[in-house]
Amino acid sequence: MDSLRQAYILRYRDIAMDEMERSGVPASIKLAQALLETRAGTSELAQKANNHFGLKCGKNWNGETYAKNDDEFDAKGQPVLSCFRKYAHVVASYADHSAFLQLPEKKDRYGFLFALDPLDYKGWAQGLQKAGYSPVSHYAERLIFYIERHQLYEYDRQVKSGRLALKRVATLNGARLVQAREGETLRRIAQLYQLPADSLMVFNDSLYALDRPLQTGDFVFLESKGTSVGPGAPATHRAQKGQTLRHVAQYYGVRLRTLQQYNPYAPDAPLTANAVIRLQLPAKPGLAAKGISAKRDSAAPKSQPSSGLVVEMLPTEPLAAPIPARPASDARPSEASPVTINMRTGEVEEYHVVVQGDTLSSIARRYQTTVERLRRLNPGLSDAIRPGQTLRVR
Repeated sequence: MDSLRQAYILRYRDIAMDEMERSGVPASIKLAQALLETRAGTSELAQKANNHFGLKCGKNWNGETYAKNDDEFDAKGQPVLSCFRKYAHVVASYADHSAFLQLPEKKDRYGFLFALDPLDYKGWAQGLQKAGYSPVSHYAERLIFYIERHQLYEYDRQVKSGRLALKRVATLNGARLVQAREGETLRRIAQLYQLPADSLMVFNDSLYALDRPLQTGDFVFLESKGTSVGPGAPATHRAQKGQTLRHVAQYYGVRLRTLQQYNPYAPDAPLTANAVIRLQLPAKPGLAAKGISAKRDSAAPKSQPSSGLVVEMLPTEPLAAPIPARPASDARPSEASPVTINMRTGEVEEYHVVVQGDTLSSIARRYQTTVERLRRLNPGLSDAIRPGQTLRVR
């Protein structure tokens, strides 16, 4: 069971930390409860209903359901089927668990927990038992055992020490996407959102290999991209050195074959710097040049939870598309990066001032370098960069 539990923790720890950032429920508590409720992901509810916290339907549940014998009996003492919540994917189960603990009508029962120090996992475990979350005897003791045996409290500390909070679900040009965490793979994201890995390859125009680690902030679309760029997009894009047509398609949330039709002579290889890529067809005479609304395949697979729960893992405010404020093709020149000469070494040093929307990956691409080199140039650099922060890039 130790190996099963460890595999479960590695698979779902990011979701637990996302939820701690979003809702305040400690990641250690979520993981320990899920381990106990699902027997490390092997329970019937987890396997067939993506229900990792044993939540029953209740009077306000309007989503899909799953029936199984539990602890309910009829007047004759015979067991009857209990109604449990069923989710489209595990992410929705984790998010709904937070929502359940935060229900206004349950404030008198669970509200006191959110006044505790989020690092006080013992207080949370004992509080859940006191509130009657589970009829299991020694419930708090078992949660604490899992937390300490597998050092789950380390995930709480990561969150409190400024772990990078990525917007896990956003929309770009009408299509839903997630931003990858550094080291995640396409196959891993497919598992998290219960999507066929081959479909994810198609949605992303084979830009990424299934098992090659992604960089922090890489866009991964969960459904088909638009057949044209959305309103307000520029007519053309000036390529950066090393970009391919696939990168441009990903940046604007449009399908690769659309750009191939608009740019029949563009190579299927890295583009030269400042190569002009057409994003729209020229407007017909007599018609105003406007962005064309994206059209989507009606048959595109959907992965929204059937319960209607909107899974916006981070943060709680409405999510905008996580793209830079100014596209690379914007006519306005970007501000020059500060360049200095180190008088001790004689080396020319170039710096970048972080702006809203920047990630280490996007900065590395902009200056044609790597995230690893940025870390070497900026000792102690973490993923949690902030607007206004100055980074050495050369």
